[in-house]
Amino acid sequence: MRHTFNMRKTKTIITVKNSFAALAVLILVVGSSSGLSAQSVGDLQRQIDAVNNDIDRSQQRINDLRQRSDTLENRLAILNAEADQLQERINVTEQEVRQTRAQIRETEEELERLKGLIQENAKTLYKQGNPS
Repeated sequence: MRHTFNMRKTKTIITVKNSFAALAVLILVVGSSSGLSAQSVGDLQRQIDAVNNDIDRSQQRINDLRQRSDTLENRLAILNAEADQLQERINVTEQEVRQTRAQIRETEEELERLKGLIQENAKTLYKQGNPS
């Protein structure tokens, strides 16, 4: 779609150039038959040349901006890909954190269970009179 737009724009600029050239020829033909002076024909030719130069500069500016736009679009695509990779790493890290927290809870619960067993064993040993 973008490429079609650019081609249409280039064709339009070429058509404008051709129109100016045709206008210049028409002015020369009409001017010479209607008695325009060589000075005014020269002035018109200089004006036509100036317009054509403006068109050329504008076309170069369009090309420069198009190239810059393509460069920026490429950079944006690279940054988006990097952002996606970072988001994936964040997701993996968050999953690892959840798993680690679950393991810590299980370990703490096991520790509390073992503490309770040790306390029970200590009470039993004390009651039996065998402190060793």
